Amino acid sequence: MSSRPSQPSIAIIGAGIIGLSCAWELVRRGAHVTLYDKNEPGRGASWAAAGMLAPAYEAADEPGAHPRLFDLCMESANLWPDFAASLGGTDGRDVGFRTEPTLAVATSKASAENLARLRDTLVRRQVDHDWLDGDAARRIEPALSRTVEAGLC
Repeated sequence: MSSRPSQPSIAIIGAGIIGLSCAWELVRRGAHVTLYDKNEPGRGASWAAAGMLAPAYEAADEPGAHPRLFDLCMESANLWPDFAASLGGTDGRDVGFRTEPTLAVATSKASAENLARLRDTLVRRQVDHDWLDGDAARRIEPALSRTVEAGLC
């Protein structure tokens, strides 16, 4: 009888970014992991935001959201640089993580009001940002429509 505990064996259903990340970390910690997914790994919901991390732009501060969801999203984003570096460190490849700001735009009065509420949240939570009128947003991204009324970066 061995005095050493056996290696844990874990099954993960879903090989999207979350399932793959969990599997990677568990294997790194010595677990045996089997991933199950009906599609190609990394597809599905992982492609919804094209890999973009924009925690402040999520519905984290919308009415009805858990009061700490915004904090969780921001903390998660703060952990990504080290996580991305550790992924690339395994074989030296660049995983493509970049930290450029995200530009959110409003093309209607209603979406401008939503964006202004988000701006107010960022001010209240002391998160750096830039409030832009339509012309300033188009200077950052010239392909934007003339209907863009405001932007947040």
